[in-house]
Amino acid sequence: MPNPLLSVRIPLELDTLIKQKEAEGRNRSEIAIEALLAYLKPPSAEDQLAALQRRVEAIERMLREGRSTSQ
Repeated sequence: MPNPLLSVRIPLELDTLIKQKEAEGRNRSEIAIEALLAYLKPPSAEDQLAALQRRVEAIERMLREGRSTSQ
């Protein structure tokens, strides 16, 4: 059975943004699905915390590398 079809009217500015993503190689369905998932099913608190921890670790690595090259 094929996936359900959703047809909506969107503001011109959103269409422009979608066209920019299409120029990067994405298709309209992928863009819409990703946006809907981000809105309707946001990341859990645990996922957000894990992402923040990875970012902090990356920043700490950059700072350590910066100190070792400046000494």
